[in-house]
Amino acid sequence: WIGMLSENIYNINIRRHDSKIKFTELPDSFGDLRNIQIVSLQHHEIKSLPNSMKNLTNTTELYLTDNKFIEFPEVIKFMKKLKVLDLGQNEIKEVPDWIDRFKNLRRLNVSESIGKIPNSILKLKKLTDKRIDYSQEAFTKKFPGI
Repeated sequence: WIGMLSENIYNINIRRHDSKIKFTELPDSFGDLRNIQIVSLQHHEIKSLPNSMKNLTNTTELYLTDNKFIEFPEVIKFMKKLKVLDLGQNEIKEVPDWIDRFKNLRRLNVSESIGKIPNSILKLKKLTDKRIDYSQEAFTKKFPGI
């Protein structure tokens, strides 16, 4: 049903705390929402994103906090307009090197998720709000001044 939503939908917020719906996956038709700018699917049990989500090139904010991701979803790299990326409270092992594609990224939350952060994160000049709490001390030593 999600793919049948109007092309004029710009924001979708389905938080488990606000809803009895609990997603474990998203339908392929989710990628049909090409104009969507803000996607918030927090506190579910989603493990991966459908490949069709690479069509969401207008997305500027993506909130996937507290799901079941074990790796950075590959389709995110097509969302080059991202300003906010929130993958906190997942089980992701590392931020991929391609994180530097997001030239407009202002906020990155991978707290309680990440074990490895690439040097390419230093290329994100607009990144001012970073929540990388897996080891703030280790992060500060590796990236002084960021």
